Amino acid sequence: MTEQRTGLNILAIDPGPAESGYVLWNPVEQKPVEFGKWANDDLIKIIDSVADPYILAIEKPANMGNYVGDSIFDTCIWIGRFIESSQVVNPILVKRHEVKMHLCHQMKGVNDSVIRAAIIDRFGGKDKAVGVKAKPGILYGMKADVWQALAVALVIQDRVEVEVKTL
Repeated sequence: MTEQRTGLNILAIDPGPAESGYVLWNPVEQKPVEFGKWANDDLIKIIDSVADPYILAIEKPANMGNYVGDSIFDTCIWIGRFIESSQVVNPILVKRHEVKMHLCHQMKGVNDSVIRAAIIDRFGGKDKAVGVKAKPGILYGMKADVWQALAVALVIQDRVEVEVKTL
């Protein structure tokens, strides 16, 4: 069967207790439509403004055996608010260890910078993927939590591809 990509953009969010990174990813063109890191109240307005149908994917905190503080619970509240604001019927929640395994094929020693490097490698290396101001790549301008949101989008894009191929 011929490989297909879904025509739906993926709105991926790396949530935080006060600010969250997001990327609206076009899986057909393999590039971001928009991205940024915003205060959560402002991100809700951005979510409300996305006109075309999309897949909503949010990184979900997972119990890894550690004690958690208020910031994790605040983040969980925001995840619910993002889902409610989007009005997407079936949002996809992706645990951090799923992102690590999918992009880096291991969990041990994988942190944000390792995930960022795996993404950059996936798109042809730093010169091609990120570039410089004079010659920007498709990932130029991404920083901080936006990289983690993109990681979530790529996991979902690849899952959808596999599902489409096996139909």
